[in-house]
Amino acid sequence: WTKVNIQVLDMNDLRPLFSPTTYSVTIAESTPLRTSVAQVTATDADIGSNGEFYYYFKNKVDLFSVHPTSGVISLSGRLNYDEKNRYDLEILAVDRGMKLYGNNGVSSTAKLYVHIERINEHAPTIHVVTHIPFSLDREPTYAVVTVDDLDEGANGEIESVSIVAGDPLDQFFLAKEGKWMNEYKIKERKKVDWESFPYGYNLTLQAKDKGSPQKFSSVRIVHIANPQRDSVPVRFEKEMYDVSISEFSPPGVVVAIVKLSPEPLDVEYKLSPGEDAQYFRINPRSGLIVTAQPLNTVKKEVYKLGVTNKEGDLKAQVTVGIEDANDHTPEFQQPLYDAFVNESVPVGTSVLMVSASDKDKGENGYITYSIASLNLLPFAINQFTGVISTTEELDFESSPETYRFIVRASDWGSPYRHESEVNVTIRIGNVNDNSPLFEKSFPSDVAVKENLPIGANILKIKAYDADSGFNGKVLFTISDGNTDSCFNIDMETGQLKVLLPMDREHTDLYLLNITIYDLGKPQKSSWRLLTINVEDANDNSPVFLQDSYSVNILESSSIGTEIIQVEARDKDLGSNGEVTYSVLTDTQQFAINSSTGIVYVADQLDRESKANYSLKIEARDKAESGQQLFSVVTLKVFLDDVNDCSPAFIPSSYSVKVLEDLPVGTVIAWLETHDPDLGLGGQVRYSLVNDYNGRFEIDKASGAIRLSKELDYEKQQFYNLTVRAKDKGRPVSLSSVSFVEVEVVDVNENLHTPYFPDFAVVGSVKENSRMGTSVLQVAARDEDSGRDGEIQYSIRDGSGLGRFSIDDESG
Repeated sequence: WTKVNIQVLDMNDLRPLFSPTTYSVTIAESTPLRTSVAQVTATDADIGSNGEFYYYFKNKVDLFSVHPTSGVISLSGRLNYDEKNRYDLEILAVDRGMKLYGNNGVSSTAKLYVHIERINEHAPTIHVVTHIPFSLDREPTYAVVTVDDLDEGANGEIESVSIVAGDPLDQFFLAKEGKWMNEYKIKERKKVDWESFPYGYNLTLQAKDKGSPQKFSSVRIVHIANPQRDSVPVRFEKEMYDVSISEFSPPGVVVAIVKLSPEPLDVEYKLSPGEDAQYFRINPRSGLIVTAQPLNTVKKEVYKLGVTNKEGDLKAQVTVGIEDANDHTPEFQQPLYDAFVNESVPVGTSVLMVSASDKDKGENGYITYSIASLNLLPFAINQFTGVISTTEELDFESSPETYRFIVRASDWGSPYRHESEVNVTIRIGNVNDNSPLFEKSFPSDVAVKENLPIGANILKIKAYDADSGFNGKVLFTISDGNTDSCFNIDMETGQLKVLLPMDREHTDLYLLNITIYDLGKPQKSSWRLLTINVEDANDNSPVFLQDSYSVNILESSSIGTEIIQVEARDKDLGSNGEVTYSVLTDTQQFAINSSTGIVYVADQLDRESKANYSLKIEARDKAESGQQLFSVVTLKVFLDDVNDCSPAFIPSSYSVKVLEDLPVGTVIAWLETHDPDLGLGGQVRYSLVNDYNGRFEIDKASGAIRLSKELDYEKQQFYNLTVRAKDKGRPVSLSSVSFVEVEVVDVNENLHTPYFPDFAVVGSVKENSRMGTSVLQVAARDEDSGRDGEIQYSIRDGSGLGRFSIDDESG
């Protein structure tokens, strides 16, 4: 017996089968190109090459591709939910062996349902309208918040709006109470602590939608103003003003300055009508109250003035006390005195007593007496009692018959003493017959700097009066022209000073009426006009006409191109008001004309390197003395894209190897480019310059190169594809070219059948030949190459079956 080993060889008798046969996936419309979206799986129970198969789509599909061996389906085109939201794909599996021998090889079909989901494209946006609630509102609303989201469906629905910062005490909340779906109101959760935050709260809001993935809005800061602060009424700084002035104050003497706080821009002060108002006047703009007429003619110790605003709803009271100013002269009880005395009276004899009284109070009414005579008299007077007595013996023969002299009564008043005189025998009175006069040095005009500080001396006015005593005492006042109450003159010294700050830009010239009075009765006066020229000081910074500037320019703008003009104005005069411009930001791309403020391009621009610039522009005055003033503004320059970049292939060229039996529709290469331009200039479309009679095709959007016809290694082993990438720029589009080298890899197809060149072969052998004797050799041919061309021999049939054997390799 013998042992026989039988080897059963595999025969390609089974086909690949899908498991499962149905697939379903959901992807977002924003899914990037080349993303793997699904994978189908099939199996073939055959072994070796008999178990190999390919995946491919039953019908031509542009937006998807399937890997021929892994079954991974990838996205190769742009999705648009509005155009189509579902794709039904059929995937086939082809047995490589069956296909090679002429059979279509399709074993089974799998279906893939691709559902497109709308993406959450837009973030919510917040809009706020604030208002101050009424004090009587039970549930005050501080702001109305509306939220918009341009997406549809759940992506456009707002999940919540929250206060994310600015409410440390958790006093506010958002209530969804509006008529519209996405309207909220900011209300108070509990009583708001305005004392700790007198200027209000800055609440930071943020909204989020219900989309997937969720998107959050930009934060929005809302200022909740303090209603108590906003409702604080304007009022006078004081309800009562108490001042005192001298009772002999002439017209124009400063009494008081009343002010509203905070002071409205259109403020106007008025004196309330009344008996006392006629003696005073008020500057309606500054609130400065001055005397309007002499007060010593009115016998009053207190004046009460009412001050109101122009509407009359705000009031303040000014009480003006009159200080006793020794305005009464001692008065003798008799208009003159006459006395007779014998020459025999001894020395020290009382001859006469004069008596005077003074209506002033205190020391102002205390009187002393004296004899006013330059000649020697034989009389003396007691300064306290007024008793005149002799100082020497009188001699009728040697003495004048009549003595006529003056007795003077003087009070102890301050700052000036009043005196009166009486004639003993004949009284002689002093008459005030001279007006006060300005000295010749009085200027017609004077120049002052507008930045003189309050209290600064401007000029000392000098005047004189030829009279003596009170009649010759001169008082100074500004009776008119002091429209802004910027000046005051010392009543006694005539020193002109700054009372309130000056502003040349508001008023550059004052015409002051300087009036002088004496203290005689009747009172006399004189006046002169003094022109005050307010000279400019560098007290104003240049001010830009806009808080900020922005401009959009093309990135292709040439050097020297003017892009914008900024302008600043300075209210000062001369060099103080001349403005020069400069760019503070360190940049080579832009410069500015220092005189005109025109900003221009100074170097080449490239948006792809830097898309925008934030420049700090300075405007500085040209003050020649003191400190120069300046201001700074921001200029934002945004570069608009110009299609100046060609698409660049990544890598610059491609090389792929593909099996010659890959199914039609298989993606053999993916092209990729980079174009930094924006908009249409950065959108790239692909094309094939040569497609070898339609053997290859390319997806314009994704750059996927597919087989559109079958390959045959025996006919062509290499293809050099020229591909072009072109952007959509306007008016000129740019393009670039790359090359794809496709190498076809041979697959053993065994397309040809072996054949014998001779129809019959004849051989002979002797009947007594031993076993194993060679009888003849046959030879067959096969047009295939490689293993497919190797031939095996065997005896299949005939009368010699079993009697002869054949070598399976040599024949």
